[in-house]
This record gives sequence, C-alpha cells and structure tokens, in this order.
Amino acid sequence: MQFADFDAARGSVTVRNRQDFLDLTGYDFDWQVLENGKIIAHGQISPPEVAARGSGSIDLPLTNFRRDPDAEYILTLRARAKQGTTPLVAAGTVMAWEQFALQAAASPKVDRSGKVSVTEEANLLRFAAAGSSLVIDRKSGLIQSYSQNGRPLIQGGAPNFWRAETDNGLGTGVVKQLAIWKELSEQRRVTSFALHTEPNGGKSVVVEFALGRGDTLGVAKFQSTYRMEGDGSVSVTANFTPVKKDLPPPYRIGLAFDLPVELDTAKWYGRGPHETYVDRKVGAPIGIRRGALADQPHDYSRPQETGNKVDVRWMELSGTGRGLRVEGTQPLMMNALPFAYSKLYRRPPGTWKWTDITPGPQGTLLVDVSQWGVGGDNQWSDLGRPLPQYRSKLEPTRFELRLSPAKTSQPSRQSDEAADIDWGFFEK
Repeated sequence: MQFADFDAARGSVTVRNRQDFLDLTGYDFDWQVLENGKIIAHGQISPPEVAARGSGSIDLPLTNFRRDPDAEYILTLRARAKQGTTPLVAAGTVMAWEQFALQAAASPKVDRSGKVSVTEEANLLRFAAAGSSLVIDRKSGLIQSYSQNGRPLIQGGAPNFWRAETDNGLGTGVVKQLAIWKELSEQRRVTSFALHTEPNGGKSVVVEFALGRGDTLGVAKFQSTYRMEGDGSVSVTANFTPVKKDLPPPYRIGLAFDLPVELDTAKWYGRGPHETYVDRKVGAPIGIRRGALADQPHDYSRPQETGNKVDVRWMELSGTGRGLRVEGTQPLMMNALPFAYSKLYRRPPGTWKWTDITPGPQGTLLVDVSQWGVGGDNQWSDLGRPLPQYRSKLEPTRFELRLSPAKTSQPSRQSDEAADIDWGFFEK
C-alpha cells in the first residue's frame, strides 16, 4: 500500500493523500513521458497543499513534445521522499508512483517486398528470405529451426496450456483441477498440414492439431499459421478452440519454444525487472529492461513456476553474435529461461531443489496470451485461488506474434536503458 494515489485525465492529475495525519509537503513529485519505453520528456511537479486524507489537482505540460502517431506513450508519475520524511528512508526514494497510457502503439509494420522462396520436401517445408530460413516439420507441425545466416535462433512452438506446479496451486487444489491440460500440452496429433497461396501472392502454412490422446483426443483444437515475410521475419498466428465444453479453464494459453543456449541475455519492453503475473504486477513499472537469462527465474527452494513477465510488447534474446526478437500485435506474457522448463516440474519431496537445476542443454521461451495468476490469500482452500478476473477462460482464443532476427550491437546506456530509472525501495 502506497501513501498516495494518482488519477490522470486530459493533462490534469488528481493526487489523493492516503495518510491519516501528514500532508504531502514531505515529498517531491515528478513526471516522465515514455515513447516506446524511452524517456523523451520529464519535469518536476509543484504539488498542491493536500491535507491528510485529502486530494488536490496538478497541471502537467504534456503538450511540450511532438508525438509519433505510430508510437506508444506512457506517463509516469512519482513521489520521492525528502530528507527526514520517513525514518531510515533515504532522500530521493520513490514512495508512490503510477503509470497511465497516453497513446497506444500502432500495429508493427512488416516489410513484404523481398522475395520468399518455398521448398517442399517429404517431411519438411522450407521458407527462405533475406538470409533467414524457416523449416517446418510436417509430422510434428512445429518449427524444426528458424535461423539467420545459418545460426539457429529458435525452434518448437508447441501449443502450451500447462505450467509448473506452484506451492499455492498444490495447496488450493488448482493443480489437480487443471491436470488434464498437462496431457493436452504434451499429446497432440497433426490433423492437417496445408500450404496456402494468399491473394497477394505470399505463402503460408497452416497446421491444425487435435489435442490429447485416447479418450481425450480432440477435446480441444489448435491451429498454428506460419508466414515468412520478405525481410526474413516470421508471422505466427495461433488459434485455440475448446471442443468439449465442460473442460476446466487452461492454466495458460500460449506457445512453448526451445532456445539455443548461446542466447543468454534478455531485453524486453514491458513490466519488470522482476517476475510478474496478472495478479502480481502493480509493483513493476513498464519500461525497457535487460538482464541475463540466468537472473530471470527466482530461486524458490522447491522448483516451481517462475520468471514470467507480463504486458510485454517485445523481447530480444541475444548472445554470441546472434539475436532474436519476439513481438506481439498486443502485449503478451513472456518467460525466457536458460534451461528446459520441465526442470521446474514437481518431483517427489526431497529429491529436487533449486540448486539441482543447471543451465542447458537448451533454453526455454514461453509466450502466452493468457495465464492464471498465482493467488495466495491462503494455501489450503478455494479462497487461496486467484480471483476470477485473474484466471484464463475456456473460450476460443487468438493471438499473433512475429519472430525476427535482432541486431546484436550494444546500444549506449543512455539510449538503451533510459527507462531503467532508479526506482529505489517502495511497496505498492
């Protein structure tokens, strides 16, 4: 709980003082505008005299910068402690903050002008353009490889609805309730594999899966569409369709990829820097972040789901002179880890702990459009489950993302990490 709340509308900000006895004179207020995650405008705020439990308005000069109609703009408001305001809290520490969307970004532009070659083989379908190669396996329906100049960037893309069991999920019975989605993630059958010629002459491959096996085969369907663009990027469209209407809602709805271990650094535009979930994100501001893949998971003593990032606009994974960019047409959830995700699955008590997890032989990238929160009001009853608004729904779901080679040069700290400000210590 922070001591003040902000509400912004049309250039004016309302500040509500949540303190019972103190006014706001012990804090310095400032604002920043982010353009696609980077600070382009900022300034100090002269706060009004707001008494305890009162509110007041602040005017912001938000017209003093030019807007790109295709860019995303976010307003950040902060309150920092003055010297002596709070015992043991250093001057300048952020004590309250909020972010507001000023303008949504336009859809990413795709260059379709280049030539794309398509080669059909017995069990493979190959696309090539601008030094990039995409190979789809007919039997599995998955990406056998996506590479740039012969250097592998990613593979897989399996429909994924399961996550490693958390302590909260075990205690509240969620893991048992949703157990079928582990099978539906691991077992599937390719029912159709078709190469399509689109009206503009481009080609795409559409793969349809029946999820499950035996008695569960076909209780849900999934469709993946891959299209290589002229610039060597790959557009991926995913469609999830539940068939059986009494299934429990899936733990997550997304795609699971394998990464080469050489991609050991993540940079993303979204919430961070720590792990976030739909019900654990208000303490993580939106900005551009970077860190080693090894630093993304939290080392829970018993391995379990960890490392997720929400509201991610794009993520770049890089290392040893190569890079991969993953970008959604909407904010998505992404989780990049330096080991196989299955290493987080529950094992018999006492047989597996965090220090047993080692990097490799491949890394993991999970991309989700939906996922359950972590809950935790308690760990022994339904009351400890995530609130309904923080659960995935059993309904037809569609999402799109784009894979492309990323530049591997290291930008300057000023341009690359302009939004990675020193947030100080705070709780929200």
